[in-house]
Amino acid sequence: MVLIPGGPYQRGGDAEEKDGEGPIRISRHFPFTKFMLMPSGSTKPKLQTGQFKEFVDATDHVTFAERPLPEERSAAIAGGNEKSTRPA
Repeated sequence: MVLIPGGPYQRGGDAEEKDGEGPIRISRHFPFTKFMLMPSGSTKPKLQTGQFKEFVDATDHVTFAERPLPEERSAAIAGGNEKSTRPA
């Protein structure tokens, strides 16, 4: 188990950034919001990135995210007709 320490966290931007002068330009990122994150733990990964790359190179594995979309779905997205699957 690996400990991920908690502590204060701040996200968002100031008025200068909101006006398009900085890297953050999306209104939902404003104003600054402060959080206190609780410590948590995570297990160490059983497979390292290098090991996965070796597997992909040896087997020509294609992940789900790398597979092409079915043609009808691609056409719907390109035409702007794709509906969100997120719950309301």
